[in-house]
Amino acid sequence: VVTINYSLSPNPIGRIANDVAAAVAWVVQNIANYGGNPSRIFLMGHSAGGHLIALINADRRFFAQYGLVNPIAGLVL
Repeated sequence: VVTINYSLSPNPIGRIANDVAAAVAWVVQNIANYGGNPSRIFLMGHSAGGHLIALINADRRFFAQYGLVNPIAGLVL
């Protein structure tokens, strides 16, 4: 389990979603160092967190800026 945090309002939603995508990109690039598998990234979020992970999963530009194809294997909203 990797727990992340993100910017809050009054920041624009794009900035907040970028924070989440950046955290996921870090996990993909570093999780193997901790015994994790970067091809098995599952995200779980509640309320705003659920909306944010659904957004970054649906819009490929959030991961493209990190040179990644969407690495998310599944979501729990």
